[in-house]
Amino acid sequence: MYRRMAAERAGHAVEPVSDTEWKREYNGDGWGRATRVPAAPLRPHLRDCVRMTSEESLAERAGVSTRRIGALLRGEQESVSLVVADRLCVAVGLPLSLVYQDA
Repeated sequence: MYRRMAAERAGHAVEPVSDTEWKREYNGDGWGRATRVPAAPLRPHLRDCVRMTSEESLAERAGVSTRRIGALLRGEQESVSLVVADRLCVAVGLPLSLVYQDA
């Protein structure tokens, strides 16, 4: 993305990117190459939400597996993809920028 933006700023022609390529290269899918953020700032908000509902309910609202929620709550995951962090923030009703103020 940085290279594309730099090329555009320099006035070079940049080929359009298909929707599929954009999703694969820039959005990620929540796994693997996606940008990662620390799980620690998210953990207390997940705990609060699970106390009021359940892991299953949170997982369903966020579109994330219950195994992932459990691993985050138990501290087994040091980081989480930005995509998943955003989904979880939406599910608990907090903006991503509030949870990750330092990012």
